[in-house]
Amino acid sequence: MDRRLTLGLWLLGACLGGCGRLGYEAFAPDDPQEGSPDASRDAGSEGDLLDAQAPDATVLADAAADAHVTTLDAALDAEVMPDASGFDAAGDATMDAAADATVLVDAGDDADDAALDAAVDAEPYGDPPPCNVAVVWQCDFATDPTQLDRDLDGMPDWIVRGGGTFPASEVASGVWTSANSTPLDTNPPHNITTTTYVDVRLRDLRVPVPVTLAYEGALFWVNLDYTATDFIAVFVSVAHVATDVQEVRFYGKSANETTHVLIGPVTVGPDLVRIRMQIDPTTSTLSGWVDGVAVGSAMFPRLTDLNNDHYATAFAASTPAEYDYARVAVCTP
Repeated sequence: MDRRLTLGLWLLGACLGGCGRLGYEAFAPDDPQEGSPDASRDAGSEGDLLDAQAPDATVLADAAADAHVTTLDAALDAEVMPDASGFDAAGDATMDAAADATVLVDAGDDADDAALDAAVDAEPYGDPPPCNVAVVWQCDFATDPTQLDRDLDGMPDWIVRGGGTFPASEVASGVWTSANSTPLDTNPPHNITTTTYVDVRLRDLRVPVPVTLAYEGALFWVNLDYTATDFIAVFVSVAHVATDVQEVRFYGKSANETTHVLIGPVTVGPDLVRIRMQIDPTTSTLSGWVDGVAVGSAMFPRLTDLNNDHYATAFAASTPAEYDYARVAVCTP
């Protein structure tokens, strides 16, 4: 009896020592080739429990640890992320909660995932849009914006109007100082028909003069909701009007030569100004924020002089002007 008990205990110990995880291959976390668990394993596996305790910077378990990009990894890394509140309820609060939970275009895998995700999330685009996002364009001017293709559609996210070359020499230390009124457009053209949030940080560096025209200073413009007969054109202007004084105005247009001040002027200091616009085509309403403070809402007109300019544009009507970052986020219907 004692010998049978001893033999049974020996067999049980051998099984526990050699099987690793019951039903799974043994996992060696110290192996440099298996530095993180393979996301293709069953959700109940020990590797996934390790992931829940210490998720990596790519939000969920990095499926690329074994040099493969799984369907889950590709979906997370290569698509617009629409859920501004985060994807999972617990554990994975690293779901890019920091800067913008709206888009993570990370086509890379494996070793570069964490660094690229961290770079995207560190970009200072202001508060995430309070909606599910269908389309987004963003840049922080850390480099030539016409070299960005974050949605991986094979086209640059930003282009110079008319196919010109972006003056990369005007970009330094994460700021574009536009000296030549180069119009920088979102790409590809897109007819925006739903609520859209614009976040941009900019300022006017011209010799200060009072505003006499709508097209003065540093501008950011959005055309949207094209129909067969009309569309919407709204924009914001930051103009240097006196020593250490800038004025912010939000505009709408009812004809090519007819511009209306919707909100403003709002007086600010000489530094870069953070602007947010909420544009709702269904209610014809624009709401504005300046440096995080709500400054009002207004109805905007529609413009009947049709064009094909289906994009948003950063444009220095007065030069020089500075742009620190820009994001245009289009909500789902």
